Amino acid sequence: MILASGLLLAAANKDCSFLKDPGQFTSDVERSRKDRSDLTGKVAMYVSSALLGDQHQPTVRTLAAAAIPRKNFIDDAVFGRMATAGIQSAPLASDVEFLRRVTLDLTGRIPSGADVVRFVNDPNPSKRDLKVDALIGLPEFVDKWTMFLGDLYKNNASNNNVNRDVNGRDTFYLYLKDAVSTNKPYDQLARELISATGDSFAQGQVNWPVGNTIAMGPVQDTYDGHAVNLASMFLGINVA
Repeated sequence: MILASGLLLAAANKDCSFLKDPGQFTSDVERSRKDRSDLTGKVAMYVSSALLGDQHQPTVRTLAAAAIPRKNFIDDAVFGRMATAGIQSAPLASDVEFLRRVTLDLTGRIPSGADVVRFVNDPNPSKRDLKVDALIGLPEFVDKWTMFLGDLYKNNASNNNVNRDVNGRDTFYLYLKDAVSTNKPYDQLARELISATGDSFAQGQVNWPVGNTIAMGPVQDTYDGHAVNLASMFLGINVA
């Protein structure tokens, strides 16, 4: 299959103007961004070579999956299958690595220097669990995950010829923000969105089915749009 794909690509190169010269189809801004991205990659490679030496090979640290402490059923499922398959695991992240990752993941921000020093010097063996609990109680957590859900449910999208209007958009935003801040169960959130009816300016959840509406076509198109969005947004399945 790989060989066949390569032959097809080679054949396509002869006739495809895009593959011959992709630059002619990109704007000046896009070309500038690509050039800067390429330059960044080259500089990073040169700096690494200068600091570490051309012959440097990074040390790969691994642990047996069975040696990783497990705290929940997700750990059991992941590390259990890895152990069964004989797959080695990377070791646990250091305190500094953990704090940066978890703060970015949960709040979209990096920890302050004072936070790092305080966390690293904390002798409490449960400090990682406590840090997660503290982060999910912050306004920044609510803001980040409200934005995430707004993106997932396309609160600000209008590419299907349906505009929720500012009132609908803002009402939907406030509905999602309340759901995150009150820790609404996800199954309840899904039921409310999928079955919503009423005034989209007054009831935020109604804006989800509004966004599935396909204007200027038969009603069956809206049914199809509803099914496609439901499967992709709630199940991660593409049925289009």
